[in-house]
Amino acid sequence: MIIAISGTPGVGKSKVAELLARKLGYRVIEVNRLLGIPHGKEVEVSISKLEKTVEHNLSDNVVIVSHLAHFLHDKRIKYFFVLRCEPPVLIKRLRRRGYNNLKVYDNVMFEAIDGTYLEASKLHRNIIHIDNTKNIDETVNAILFLIKKGKVPTQFSGDYSKYIISLERALKR
Repeated sequence: MIIAISGTPGVGKSKVAELLARKLGYRVIEVNRLLGIPHGKEVEVSISKLEKTVEHNLSDNVVIVSHLAHFLHDKRIKYFFVLRCEPPVLIKRLRRRGYNNLKVYDNVMFEAIDGTYLEASKLHRNIIHIDNTKNIDETVNAILFLIKKGKVPTQFSGDYSKYIISLERALKR
């Protein structure tokens, strides 16, 4: 089985992917590493280059992780998960990474408007978004529950639009 995990930078994709892969006995494919993109750097990547790079490294029993993973069209990918994070928490995570104010603003606003989820929903059916604001173990257990039982244990609204005005003020754009 192949699982893809996507989401805005800072939502916890890599940590969730590592723990999920360990519990399943899978291998993690860090797409950005394969593409030679340094952590936290912005680099333009064509979808065709993304797909070719991943395709050459794809096998069964892998977890693909990248903020670009939802752009993959490989039919072997069984699940597409979009991790989410409440914007005030995401601000703290991105600042800890050393992101400048503009980069924090852009990423947090993209999360607040459901950017990755909306992009993914246009490309795939059955996108599952899961809140990863609080506890990575709970996130991984929710994913494992879905895989084993075929359903999501709780509904996540994913609506962070209520944060937009306060984020605008807090980040002083």
